[in-house]
Amino acid sequence: MISYTKPEIIGRIFIQNWYEYWIVDPIQEQVTVLEWIEGFYEEKVYVGDNAIASLVFADLKLTAAQVLQG
Repeated sequence: MISYTKPEIIGRIFIQNWYEYWIVDPIQEQVTVLEWIEGFYEEKVYVGDNAIASLVFADLKLTAAQVLQG
């Protein structure tokens, strides 16, 4: 699941039953990836040319900048 956020809804995002959830924040210019590991979500934040690591799409080759560009 990939979600683009608006400032007014951050903090109200409800996720459940997703192994991986991406939050794309164009205001902060970052991509947050939440990964379900052993009953909890682990958060990783990517910015700029940082390559995004995905458990679900292991062969995916994207940077935060590419995702933010659309």
